[in-house]
Amino acid sequence: MPSPQPAAMLIRVSDPTVLPALIGDLEQRAHYVVKQAGADSVAVSVLGSFADAGELDLTLFLLAWQAAHPQTTINLER
Repeated sequence: MPSPQPAAMLIRVSDPTVLPALIGDLEQRAHYVVKQAGADSVAVSVLGSFADAGELDLTLFLLAWQAAHPQTTINLER
């Protein structure tokens, strides 16, 4: 029986030109499953045994990423 897919969280960026860089950085993390969902958004599922479905891990990653890209606003939708 296949294991259930983790629920995806949607990330929207204010500047779509930075989306390829964000996707590339997310894909470097082994426990993220990443799929572009639109011109300004990406869906991310976090693999593993996280009590919060990986939301804290992804939030911390996005805070660090946004600090390195202060011109971009990021919204995480659950």
